[in-house]
Amino acid sequence: MAQIVVEAQDTALLNRITKLSNVKNIPFDDCNKLYKDCGDELIWQIVKFGKPAIMPLIDKISDTSYSTVRFKDDDKVITLRTGDIAYICLTQIVFVPVAVISKMQFDVVLCGGYQAYFFTYLSNYSTRLKFQNQLKDYYSKTILKWEKDNKSFLEECKRKHGIFGHYHN
Repeated sequence: MAQIVVEAQDTALLNRITKLSNVKNIPFDDCNKLYKDCGDELIWQIVKFGKPAIMPLIDKISDTSYSTVRFKDDDKVITLRTGDIAYICLTQIVFVPVAVISKMQFDVVLCGGYQAYFFTYLSNYSTRLKFQNQLKDYYSKTILKWEKDNKSFLEECKRKHGIFGHYHN
């Protein structure tokens, strides 16, 4: 019976991840408190799966189909790819030490919590695949610990959806 429950959860998770291209809004806080958005419900449904969602989301990062989400990546507006939205979901589940994993430093963090130029960096497909493989390698070797979240806006979004922390190494 337990095997059937696990398979049903896996199927529910994978079904949701395949729908990421339908996301219209991502979680965002402009730091000025003028605009806050928890993003689409689908994102939080996936995040709520927690640790079991990590590898399927990493697998989805290679998906370069366009979403309808427009994003200001520091100095230019780009349309996010479905794999970018998978990465956003991943970052709500687990802390991603981008500089350690990619061996690249992204010093500027935008108010929404996203690193400036990061999605532009992923726009090159070979770079995207390299980063995806680096993530797989890192998380296959990393022991993750659960940590309660602090009081930032995105954590308010998590709490609304019954999520009270994230994983880190």
